[in-house]
Amino acid sequence: MTILHVHTDLVGGGIEQMMVTLATHTRAAEVAICWCPASHPEPPPDMLRAITEAGVTLHRIPPPFLSPAYPLRLARLVAELRPDVLHLHGGTIGCLGALLGRICRVPAIIYTEHLPCHPLRKDQAEWCHAPWIRSARFATAGMLDLTAAISANVAASLPRTTGTAEVVHNGVNLSVYQAAISAEHRERKRRELGVHSGDCLLVGVGNLTERKSYGTAIGALAASRLSTGRCVLAVCGEGQERTHLEDVAADLGVAGELRLLGWRNDVANILQSADLFVHPARDEGFGLVVVEAAAAGLPIVASEVGGIPEIIQHGVNGLLVPPGDPQALAQAIQKLIDDPQMARSLGDAARQTAFERFSAEAMAAAYMDLYSQLLSDRD
Repeated sequence: MTILHVHTDLVGGGIEQMMVTLATHTRAAEVAICWCPASHPEPPPDMLRAITEAGVTLHRIPPPFLSPAYPLRLARLVAELRPDVLHLHGGTIGCLGALLGRICRVPAIIYTEHLPCHPLRKDQAEWCHAPWIRSARFATAGMLDLTAAISANVAASLPRTTGTAEVVHNGVNLSVYQAAISAEHRERKRRELGVHSGDCLLVGVGNLTERKSYGTAIGALAASRLSTGRCVLAVCGEGQERTHLEDVAADLGVAGELRLLGWRNDVANILQSADLFVHPARDEGFGLVVVEAAAAGLPIVASEVGGIPEIIQHGVNGLLVPPGDPQALAQAIQKLIDDPQMARSLGDAARQTAFERFSAEAMAAAYMDLYSQLLSDRD
């Protein structure tokens, strides 16, 4: 079985991480990824090397993505590789890939939807696919053999015209979280982040966009400052909201406690060096970073939105708060700071959830079952 994954970027947010994790954990198959730098940075050489060493072939189409040359090059690649399965990621690729897959007579075409964006509804959030992409997705949905949704929340947003849809939760490479980092390594990482002894380190991971709502976390940082010792908020990610978030922190008097770290290759180590994980998103298709934080054994405070409640059960393996409410977020953070035993219990339960339900191997096995079923239906 030959599988070709297609997306724009190779590094960036949850789509990119899910695709690479799936490709590198798929066994008994020839796997390739086609990518074209679009809105995120070029991947570092060590990442490219790790992907190829895992047995995945990489095909880079030069930018720009939005050019007449891109579909021609993609069509040429599909015709050359003759994949059994064409697995599409991202709204624009979902439309274009479905069309090219049918033209090239690919036996099985599957698209993974990561966002709860109904193609025909007018009241879409501003971070959903652009209207023309949603219209194109609706028009090309019938060319797909199967649509997979990363959560039941996303699946519920799909119109009936989508056809067959399956929920496959994202998985995380848990091997990096099997063993805890040493106390020395943890302290060194905290010092690198400018975290003093006795400080509480809050960590968030995600693109700096309005959807991720890190302004809410900064507001909570300012509110919690009044009732506890010094907290530091470190966010791994980059985006157009950086300057705005820096201004918010300055206005609230917590600029010295905010660390916007940009894209990082050491997220696992940063998580394992933290005291709490915060995810204040206004919407979330699934919440892959929440699973990563859970795997690190961190107490988690997250918004009760989207697919997050499919990972976190309030009071069992984390705390859920209303989105866009800095006071509620601050109160939940304060509750865990004041009750270390509760924090440890929730962190332990979160880690158990990650290892029992959200491994990369489980995700890959679920997709392999879908691939095999699609191909057997063709016979």
